[in-house]
Amino acid sequence: MRSLPLRLDTSDTFYILNPTNNLPSTQSLFEPWLSAQKWEGIAAKPPTTVDYKKALASDVFIFLGHGSGKEFLKGKPIQEFESRAVALLMGCSSGKLKPTALGSTGTPMEYLLSGCPAVLGNLWNITDKDCDRFTKKLLELWVEKGDEVSMLSLMNASRDACKLKHLVGAAPVLYGIPDILANGT
Repeated sequence: MRSLPLRLDTSDTFYILNPTNNLPSTQSLFEPWLSAQKWEGIAAKPPTTVDYKKALASDVFIFLGHGSGKEFLKGKPIQEFESRAVALLMGCSSGKLKPTALGSTGTPMEYLLSGCPAVLGNLWNITDKDCDRFTKKLLELWVEKGDEVSMLSLMNASRDACKLKHLVGAAPVLYGIPDILANGT
């Protein structure tokens, strides 16, 4: 069992970038930066089940595409994977929950139930350029500041990178353990 605050080895990161190959500006912004971090990942192609297993077994999983990426699992529940990654799901409505009689359900809950200690997702549909600004700022600050600061505290500074900070900047939410520190870049 991990102790709190949760310390992540950011060198153990897996990313899925533009899996539907229709976000060229997102890919051109992130691909060089992600490669420079020497992180493992895929770009411009759909992930396989093996890719998802690697992603969820990492310390950090970054999804940069439409939605939550769940559609690439072809109906297989996320809970069937052994997960330990903090999941950053940066697509539209990737953090949206649906109320039910017994609580809430949705992709973030599925990731948490699979073992992910935290999930960052967006509550509603957003513009890709502003989402890219938020995500880039969050990742840069997280890697730069390392274990000096938690991810939750970086979210506010990252919101300011958005042109529509009260609309797009307000969409990202963090579920799970809020005190996540990065190290090991």
